[in-house]
Amino acid sequence: MNHAFRTTLPMLVIAAAAAAAAAWVYPWPKAIIVSDAVNKPLFEDFNTRSVRSIRVETYNDDRNEIERLLVRRKGESWLLPTHNDFVADNGRQLGAVVNLLLDKTVLEKRSDNQEDHLKYGVVDPADINSAVNRSSLGKKISLADRNNKEIASLIVGLPVKNDPKQLKHYVRIPGQPSVYVVEIDPRTINPDFRAWVNPNLLKLTQSTRLKDVTIESYRLNPEKITDAERETIYQSQLTVNEQQIDIKLRSTGDEGQMRDVESTGDQQQTLQQAAGSITAIPFSDVLAKSKPVAKALRKPAENTNKSTFESMQKYGFRATQFDAETWQFEAVGGSVEVRTADGVVISILIGAIDSQARNNSLKLNHYLMLVAGFDESLVPMPEKPTRSDNSDGNDEDNDAEDGDSASDDFENEDDQKVYLRKVAERERQLKIGRQRASALNESFSKWYYIVSEDIVSRLRPELKDTEL
Repeated sequence: MNHAFRTTLPMLVIAAAAAAAAAWVYPWPKAIIVSDAVNKPLFEDFNTRSVRSIRVETYNDDRNEIERLLVRRKGESWLLPTHNDFVADNGRQLGAVVNLLLDKTVLEKRSDNQEDHLKYGVVDPADINSAVNRSSLGKKISLADRNNKEIASLIVGLPVKNDPKQLKHYVRIPGQPSVYVVEIDPRTINPDFRAWVNPNLLKLTQSTRLKDVTIESYRLNPEKITDAERETIYQSQLTVNEQQIDIKLRSTGDEGQMRDVESTGDQQQTLQQAAGSITAIPFSDVLAKSKPVAKALRKPAENTNKSTFESMQKYGFRATQFDAETWQFEAVGGSVEVRTADGVVISILIGAIDSQARNNSLKLNHYLMLVAGFDESLVPMPEKPTRSDNSDGNDEDNDAEDGDSASDDFENEDDQKVYLRKVAERERQLKIGRQRASALNESFSKWYYIVSEDIVSRLRPELKDTEL
């Protein structure tokens, strides 16, 4: 009996070891975790109309830090408290984020083990200091209601391999261990300020008719901006006519006087590209102006003391005069003036270099300022029809006898009506233009915009010519 036991025991050990080895190398199918959550919405009671704030958090590998962005609704606007309450006016981004967690069906439950969070990349970004591997940090989005109560929150991790659509990702609800698989596009979970704002700063639309774009390339000494002499390099004016674009170019001659020069084909192309760039001016951040300056720019008045604008000098701007129903400024880096057919005049002023490092970029950034004015001469008066002379030189006598009459200036009553309608239409256009200029100043008044050197070079290009 003892002999048989001694013989059998080693055989059992060998068999068990062989079975274990086979289990290790054999490609057994993955265990499927059965869950009631599968094929059901991840957030059953989620309602997009309840969303009043959005918070996103992601890990930035270049900076080795967590980037956070908060968007909060106030009235009809979405504001960015993390950026001085600037308006988040990129409707496409807002819509995509608010709807991101809507109708997200659980396709699979992959794990209930907290230790698997590292493998699936669903570690909460808030745990950055305790994370073993920073690449395991997921992208987090949290939506809350008007009482700041969280109504939906999700950490999006790594994509599922071999997914034909490349939309399946591992996800986890913060505070819960379970890891699920859902179809979701995490690209909208973006803390970059530029993704949330509209670069169309001038609010130009397809119906906006440009009259001309004038580039003034000049310099002011930023160290002595109060009384610095203006060093003009060139001035170009691109005029938009009905069937063509005219370009006039002037530069400073040897005597220091501005003179007309013949523009080359390359220069004309460069200037046309510069004029086209005004439709989108990407900016990476904003800086709030002082309250007195913002108020003076929001409601321009000629009796405003010029000393109100002294705080702007450290950003590269100086006030010059009140004209075109607003205050005019000069900037250390030159300017671009845009005039439209409804009488609106927008000045884009290029200020000093921003000393702060932004977006982990080695490129220089500049302060940009925008001011809107109004020039009613851009909306021409309708031409008054002249009365033909059919009375053999006796019109003067007739006019003298009949006295001054507005109707005497017209051939007939129909001409008078047409002319008066055109005058009324011009008055309507002037009213609309003034309202647009006022709305633009409301938008521009509070901010300095931070733009890169590349954008500045696009707006105010250097012209390659020895004469310039």
